[in-house]
Amino acid sequence: MDWKGDGFRVAVDEKVPDLRAFGANDFFSSISACRYAYSIFEHIDFRGNEYMLNAPCSISYLAGMS
Repeated sequence: MDWKGDGFRVAVDEKVPDLRAFGANDFFSSISACRYAYSIFEHIDFRGNEYMLNAPCSISYLAGMS
């Protein structure tokens, strides 16, 4: 959390059904520098709960979202 640890970037027009494609696990704790509105999902392949993030956003602790 708080933007510590490894990170990566996803292109604006890229849909990522499984974050393991980036060598990442499925536990993320922060998001930074959102320029566009987008969705994140609880599970791979866009399944589970969907969370809408509106620009600008900077979330230091995703587990606190509900």
